[in-house]
Amino acid sequence: MKALRLRSLLLLCSLTWLSCNGKLEFDIPPDAGPNGAAGSGGSAGTAATTVPCEICAELGLRCTGDAAGCAECLDDDDCAAEGKHCEPRLRRCTECDDMRGCESGKLCDELSHECVQSCALDLDPDRDCGDSGLVCDPNRNVCRACSADSDCLGSANGPHCLPYGARCAACAADRDCSGETPFCDAVTFECVACRDTRDCDAGQACSYESGCVPW
Repeated sequence: MKALRLRSLLLLCSLTWLSCNGKLEFDIPPDAGPNGAAGSGGSAGTAATTVPCEICAELGLRCTGDAAGCAECLDDDDCAAEGKHCEPRLRRCTECDDMRGCESGKLCDELSHECVQSCALDLDPDRDCGDSGLVCDPNRNVCRACSADSDCLGSANGPHCLPYGARCAACAADRDCSGETPFCDAVTFECVACRDTRDCDAGQACSYESGCVPW
């Protein structure tokens, strides 16, 4: 009996010693913070934007509050003076957005965000796009200007055909650009130095007119 009591006492002392030396770590949540409190399971994150909002204002742009830094618009009010709409994904002022902004007989092209002539049967029974010189795309019910770059040879708008054939342009994708202007602007479809601040070096902000500018 004395031997059993002695073994029990020794076991109790061992557990007490382990606890006092912080060895029972399985009682602490695996994502605990430094004080043993449950953590978020992720990093603390970074600042919403590296470009101060006052810099965006100086460039005539809106502060996005995220990595993009500055944008042309955040809502339609920012584009009202130009009679345009704010495209929510690009945060740029465009001629139309979905079905908004186009007059009767025209549709908003989903890529260029421009109003293009419709050749829907109820508007153009012959689907011939009139005397515009354009070709009807019966799958999208719009009159397209081109179907391949070869259709844009000699075009004053540029040598590349935009996807869906809305028009010819200086570029249709980044691969059409190089040098100091390696990006294809998603609204003007011209080669530019940057599309937003993420295309610039640290300490710079993207100005659509001047490229990457230091702040």
